[in-house]
Amino acid sequence: MRTTALGLVALLMALPASPEDRWEHSGDDANYTNNELEPGVVQPAHDLEAIQGVPDEDWFKIRIREDHSYEARVFASSMVWKYPACADCATFDRVTWEGNVLTEGDAFTTLGPPGLSVRWIAGPQELEWLRAKVGPGYPGSIDSFYDILLMDTTLFLPRFNNAGGQRTFVILQNIHDRAVSGQIAFRDAMGVRVHVEPFSIVAYGQRVLDTSMVGALAGKSGSAAVAHLGGMAALVGKAVALEPATGFTFDTPLVTVAH
Repeated sequence: MRTTALGLVALLMALPASPEDRWEHSGDDANYTNNELEPGVVQPAHDLEAIQGVPDEDWFKIRIREDHSYEARVFASSMVWKYPACADCATFDRVTWEGNVLTEGDAFTTLGPPGLSVRWIAGPQELEWLRAKVGPGYPGSIDSFYDILLMDTTLFLPRFNNAGGQRTFVILQNIHDRAVSGQIAFRDAMGVRVHVEPFSIVAYGQRVLDTSMVGALAGKSGSAAVAHLGGMAALVGKAVALEPATGFTFDTPLVTVAH
């Protein structure tokens, strides 16, 4: 019995390690994935190793909210992602259910290892999909691990008011060294969307919007959401409600989602 048990242990130790990361067991190889990302939660130790010669793909499902902006990042020092000198390296994209690319991942620079970032503004649909995929120039290996992080980058304005003798100015500042585009979705006090204002702000620039001069917002009050494609912490801002009759002003800072 002892000899048989020792032989079994030796056999198990001699077997090669499983090529599947722990996320494979949730079925992340196609659009039917059960692997759902949550904003602010890092999923570590994914891999793109080919299994029995079949190139690996990792799919991610996201439940989104209309007029919110999102940024998803993949990063790790052991994975080679697509960049100008390696167009055939691994990719990370926002895709349709059928796998068609909607938004290509772009290289980004952080304090940590380089990776790819996807940024988009959500429409009325409930679900989105992201896909990491090996490229012909980099088939992947058992050591090709990466982490993924989803962030809700929306800024929220709890109050604007263009009624009762007040008028509200929305002030946005771009603190990045690249232009940032986006939109401000205004809703009335009942939550009904009444206007969407597009914007584009140059690097380190500023945008000031007098909401009382927007026809759909004249005489109205409510709240707003600022969605943008600049990535996390690209914009800061506030709203200033001015009361011309008294000269009083009331500041309302824009706030972000608590991750």
